[in-house]
Amino acid sequence: MGKIPNGILGQISGKVGTVVGSSWKGESYIRALSGKSSKKATPSQDAVRMKFRIASEVVKPLMPFVKIGFAANTQHMTSRNRAMQQIITQCIGGDYPDFRVDYEKLKLAEGLLPSLIDGRVSSTATGTVDIRWVSDLDNAAAKPTDALLTAVYCPEINEAVVHKAVADRRVESVSLKMPAHFSGKTVHCYAAFVDSDALFLKAKPEAISNSSWLGSVVVL
Repeated sequence: MGKIPNGILGQISGKVGTVVGSSWKGESYIRALSGKSSKKATPSQDAVRMKFRIASEVVKPLMPFVKIGFAANTQHMTSRNRAMQQIITQCIGGDYPDFRVDYEKLKLAEGLLPSLIDGRVSSTATGTVDIRWVSDLDNAAAKPTDALLTAVYCPEINEAVVHKAVADRRVESVSLKMPAHFSGKTVHCYAAFVDSDALFLKAKPEAISNSSWLGSVVVL
């Protein structure tokens, strides 16, 4: 049962007649109840639904990264929806039903903090992924203590390993331990810098960099 706590002009919560009321980020919304359709979906509708499913599958294991990466860009949508929007519009190619994901274009963070320079990935020891970059400390906006946020994603099993604050900008390299079942599989690596103090005080674009695709590698 829906409620109208402040009378007919107040906010609606739940279902009232043929409308549903809800709120998000302090704003109230109402929408009509959706009805079941007996019409068969068109090929274009099926294509849209498949893209949505693909984006949802990719985002799910990467959410610990995405929640931070898009924290400053969620005024009108959630971090998850912002990431899915980016995947659907920029990363899925091919013709229905043979869609493919271009992981090089995948973006997991948006912001104004300086990004990684010359980021590279390799696997030189069993069960590890090594990331290297070049510090740009001549840039006044790049703090030596900016924390590195990383994601190692394996499409084959749709799993990701996300590390938060695993190193800082001045270190220029880090080795990440992978689960045993990642060995022998191809992974895609992503990273961004986070100004931890600014981000957790108040999420804003200056506290996070754009994410960088560092490349793909087979985990030893």
